[in-house]
Amino acid sequence: QASYYISAIESGERLIALKSRIDQALSSGNVEVVYDVYPSFERQLRKTKTLIGRVHGSSIRKQMTETFQQPAEVTKQRSFFPINIMFAFDQIIAAYEQDDIEKAERLLVLCEQWMLRVKDENTKKELNRYLDEFKTPAILDIQ
Repeated sequence: QASYYISAIESGERLIALKSRIDQALSSGNVEVVYDVYPSFERQLRKTKTLIGRVHGSSIRKQMTETFQQPAEVTKQRSFFPINIMFAFDQIIAAYEQDDIEKAERLLVLCEQWMLRVKDENTKKELNRYLDEFKTPAILDIQ
């Protein structure tokens, strides 16, 4: 039982470190860090939840949930729209590469709607900069 406790604590500490990186990146508008760290953060959150569930004693599980899991869930909610906008950007690029302009335009509209729900101003500013680049027609310089 002690090994479950130790594993849950170690996993929770890794989760909090990833959470902190995402929180700082969202506050500063560093969307690349959010994009890079989010998959690891999400995996670590799932792992930590599982490990906490194996710990003996409901009061200890409750304390671990409050210490590690709940703060991470708040960050997950905070990053929901920014990360989905960034994933949509990937799909927009793929749609343009496949000459599927309709799909790209639908995704752009969706991104604009989601942008209204982004809470961090610096992140919103940075995502809007990318969004504007997608909306600006590319001018090919052929010589």
